[in-house]
Amino acid sequence: MEVLRLYPDLPVRDVIGNEHIAFVPTSSQRISGMPHTVGYRKLARRFRDVRGLRPPVGFLAANTQTVRFDKGAEIAFRNIVAVSTITRANLLSGISVFGLLPVHWSDYFRPFVYAFTDVENEDQVGGQTPSQLGIDDASTFRPVTNPDLAPLSEFGVRNVDQVLYQALESEWIACFTKGAPDEKTDAQDRLFRSLEMAFIAAGMPYDSEGTVHDYGTRLALWVSAMEILVNANGSEKKKLKGLLGTIKTGRPAHDRVFGMVDAKGTTVQGNLFQHLLMRVYDTRNDFLHGNKVSAESLCYWADGVGAHRLSFAASLIYRLVLLTVLEVDPFTSQETNIYGEDLDRTKWSKWFEAVKRPEQPGAVKP
Repeated sequence: MEVLRLYPDLPVRDVIGNEHIAFVPTSSQRISGMPHTVGYRKLARRFRDVRGLRPPVGFLAANTQTVRFDKGAEIAFRNIVAVSTITRANLLSGISVFGLLPVHWSDYFRPFVYAFTDVENEDQVGGQTPSQLGIDDASTFRPVTNPDLAPLSEFGVRNVDQVLYQALESEWIACFTKGAPDEKTDAQDRLFRSLEMAFIAAGMPYDSEGTVHDYGTRLALWVSAMEILVNANGSEKKKLKGLLGTIKTGRPAHDRVFGMVDAKGTTVQGNLFQHLLMRVYDTRNDFLHGNKVSAESLCYWADGVGAHRLSFAASLIYRLVLLTVLEVDPFTSQETNIYGEDLDRTKWSKWFEAVKRPEQPGAVKP
């Protein structure tokens, strides 16, 4: 496998991927002897974080003999791992006393802006962004990590939502390996386009120093990621609501249809997922169309008492939509997570209970 990119804020511990493409640790034998491996490892050792310490970093590597390689293949795989990790972290934050986890943000999955310029020359690294196009000497270059991110101690398989990852990995193989058809289907094209939007939506809401508008913008991007998936010619909201209405948890208390008051003061019927979707849409519309907004509108409420991030709920609704479109049971049990529990129906049940809101008829809104 050949190293394609260095990820300075992702301390990869395990091989995460397949024989075609994977995130690998700097010590991985899978990249030994391949082009740029020595140079990338030297560059990795030169990294320093904001405290001046040397952080662990990760590589993304691909088998150029089997991958129909272009930038789309690399970014598509990166997005699969990132979104699968972020949705898992968001679910855990809603059901665990441990609260927020660092990997809620896609910024951890951004590659370093510099890369080696060509296979023959490991002495030069070149910038690859619109504002960073120069050439630097790799032997003296001093790269740094993102100072806005809390350092991760490690990143491994246990951080990834395996149900979502495996469903998306099979789509990646069907599109980007050399045995794949020359053209993606419309559904596949929408899938990877949607994942790009989801990756941006999951970025840290800190464009304007973390104002309420930053959070509202990210929420709007989650809506766009969902709408791209269904592509209903202007009826995306209706189609998404109908799709969520088909999802069954297997628990009558959670599958029930009930009434809540929408943004127009009308009582509407729907299940939990449909009501959360409508809440996301209402809040997104407020932020995009100049209506009155507040920090409280960016929360959903646990039994009318504690506030939780609406953007995290939006990412979980996105996960449900994504897996339903791929015809995968979104509540399939997966491997044991960091707290020694499966993210199965039981754990989702905790989330269902947490997202009850007081906007039922007669209730006082927060």
